[in-house]
Amino acid sequence: YILQTYLSLRKQYFEHRNAYYSLREYAAKLPEGEWNQIEASWKRIGDLLEDWSHSLECELPEKLSELAQWLCTAEQMIQNPVDIRVDDVQLSLSNINESISHHKIHFSEFPYRSERFQTIYLNRKVDEREIAVELLEPLKIRFNTLAVAAPRHLQYLHRVQAHYQLLSNAEALNQKMERWKSSDSAAAIQKSLKEYKVI
Repeated sequence: YILQTYLSLRKQYFEHRNAYYSLREYAAKLPEGEWNQIEASWKRIGDLLEDWSHSLECELPEKLSELAQWLCTAEQMIQNPVDIRVDDVQLSLSNINESISHHKIHFSEFPYRSERFQTIYLNRKVDEREIAVELLEPLKIRFNTLAVAAPRHLQYLHRVQAHYQLLSNAEALNQKMERWKSSDSAAAIQKSLKEYKVI
């Protein structure tokens, strides 16, 4: 019962995460002190769920606990929105690239982790210790969900990366054009022409 309650609360927490990040964009327009209160409450809920997660996982056999922790991190990576700032293309692109890098590193272990869990699931035991199917079934569903969600999320990240890379290139070109307009010496003009040929 405790495990199912935790999973239900955790699901609700992540379902409301996009709303929280959207609200953060308008923090300056909220009444004074209201955003600080929302942010503090949100952080407190997140910290409590994390503590609860560690407590539950510590009660599992070590091999299963490691898989549960890996799974939890993987789900968080997919569910956490990328920190994109509409007024800062370079920072957004950097955050997207970082998310892609972390995704590839973490999910490179998915086949190995999934196979280890499948062995435990079929045997219903870890190191001769019986594991209740009520505990294994939710983990199985989460692994199956992740198998579909992970590639989709990476595709999404690549699409967003391409979009912001184009914005970054356009921004760089605009900056060069501004320099060309302000070039008032023959040497500066020659340099601008060389830059243009490179483009």
